[in-house]
Amino acid sequence: MQPKKIVGILYVAGSAGGLVTRILQSHKESYWDTEWVNHDDSDIINPIEFPSNPIYFKKEDPDCNSLKPSYYIHSCHGMPHYGHWMLTPYINKFLKESTTHTLFYDALRDYNLLLKNISPIKDYLYIYASTSFYTNRYKKVFSKDKVNLNPRYGYIAQSLYAKRAKYTLNIENLLNIDYYVFEEEYNKLISYYNLTSRISGVRAFILAWIERQSLDPSRYINY
Repeated sequence: MQPKKIVGILYVAGSAGGLVTRILQSHKESYWDTEWVNHDDSDIINPIEFPSNPIYFKKEDPDCNSLKPSYYIHSCHGMPHYGHWMLTPYINKFLKESTTHTLFYDALRDYNLLLKNISPIKDYLYIYASTSFYTNRYKKVFSKDKVNLNPRYGYIAQSLYAKRAKYTLNIENLLNIDYYVFEEEYNKLISYYNLTSRISGVRAFILAWIERQSLDPSRYINY
C-alpha cells in the first residue's frame, strides 16, 4: 500500500471542477463519502452517475439565489467547496481506511491561503483550460457581474494555481469528443496518481455531462 496523501483540486470557478472531483473520487484507491453525493435520488450513490429523480443537484445553500437555476443542470457539484481546514472529519476516516491511498478534495476555498503562501497542503492538481473555454462556461453558468467582481474567476487565479500545482490537467482534452484525445488525457491522470482505470464509466459520465449542457433547465428545475 502506498503512502496516503491529500490532493487539493484547484480550478477557476465554472471550469468543471465538480466533474473532475467526482471522477477522481470514483476510483477505488480514492476516498469517497456518500455525504458528498449532493442530490435527492437515494438509489444513486456512485459519484459518476447522474441522479434520475430528480435529475439535478441540490443547492449547496438552500437560501442562495445568486446562481441561476440552470447552474444546477449544467454543473455537477459533489462535495462542497472546502478549504483544507474543513476536511478534518473526513481525514480521520480516510486515515483509518486500509484500501484507499488518496483523498482528493475541492480546494476552491484555499485561494486566499495560496495567495498568501500559507497553505499547509503541498500537493495540488490544477484544471487548466483555454480562455475561450472559460468564456463559454461563464456565459452559461454565471452572470457577468459575478465573474467580474471575483478574482478567483480571472488570470490572477490561473497564474497562482499553475505555479502551485504539481499536476496540471487539461480539461478540454478530458472533455474532448474525440475518444483518443480523452483517453490520452485520462490515462496520464490515473497513471500519475496510481489509480485503477475506470475509463468506460468515466467516459459515460463525461458524455452525459456534455449532453446536459444543451438541456432546457425550465423543463426540470423545481426549486
